[in-house]
Amino acid sequence: MKLHQHIDLIVTTELSEGQGPVPLKLTLDEIIKDGKVTNPYQIFVLGWLSEFFKKGLKSAALQLENPIDFESNATHTDVVTALKALSPANHVQLAQYLKDCIDAGESALKDPKSTTIEWMKFVLRKQD
Repeated sequence: MKLHQHIDLIVTTELSEGQGPVPLKLTLDEIIKDGKVTNPYQIFVLGWLSEFFKKGLKSAALQLENPIDFESNATHTDVVTALKALSPANHVQLAQYLKDCIDAGESALKDPKSTTIEWMKFVLRKQD
């Protein structure tokens, strides 16, 4: 079996089993497995998903190829700096929470009026 066919089969199987947006979950799984953020894309995913769920959006709206377009502060310098300043344990906690949000369909902790940084700190405090 060719590699791309195998990957298509895995993605199709996971989607039909209702496991959520695969590329995002795979990125979160990498953070959890490695025990820390290891590349800039992982920072982007943490910031973007934090912005997404803090606004109260539902994971059903996440698209695999064309994520919904909304004004995002997820890649703003302050957010990236705040994410980089988190401890590896906090990276894992945030990744696990965001993965749980994808699985649940939404975040139980939403606050569209807060900043992304405030929301992330609130989520991390709630997990302690």
